[in-house]
Amino acid sequence: MLDRDSLKILMNEVPVFDQLTSGQRETLAEFIQYAYCGQGKALFKEGDRGGSLYYIISGRVEIQKRGAGGKKTVLSIYRKGVTIGEMSLLEEEAIRSATIVALEDTELLQLTRPNFEEILKSHPDIGIRMLRNIALHLSLRLKDASGKLSDLTAITKLTKEGRKVIPDDMKGKIDHDRRQ
Repeated sequence: MLDRDSLKILMNEVPVFDQLTSGQRETLAEFIQYAYCGQGKALFKEGDRGGSLYYIISGRVEIQKRGAGGKKTVLSIYRKGVTIGEMSLLEEEAIRSATIVALEDTELLQLTRPNFEEILKSHPDIGIRMLRNIALHLSLRLKDASGKLSDLTAITKLTKEGRKVIPDDMKGKIDHDRRQ
């Protein structure tokens, strides 16, 4: 467990906290805890009960989802400064929608749902800023997911029509990248 001064220093590594005054960061440090996830370990798994949001302060994590037949799909890789697990602060009975695995030793700051609810009650100015930030992050992720879904729909349609999906000039590069 880190002391509050150490937490405040680590909070400086997360861009989302730049929007807070030093006094607000001081207050928020009372509610945040340090978390660590070793390389190859799951921070949480798809289907687990949620209850915390995490801010990545160092390291990289992979977001995985199980598809049809249980096949693992990598949705994204997140690095320092990214927030994960936002929905678990917003949903009453949150269930994790993906598995998060550390690709390298990863340090995080954790905010639990009970602590977030206390912030909303006792420090609404901070809580409102955090809610706006969560909404912004979720909006950006939704736009990204919509773009990917649109691309997949177009590829599926082209494939069904018997058209080439990958141009010949790109095929060599893709094959090369797979071998690495």
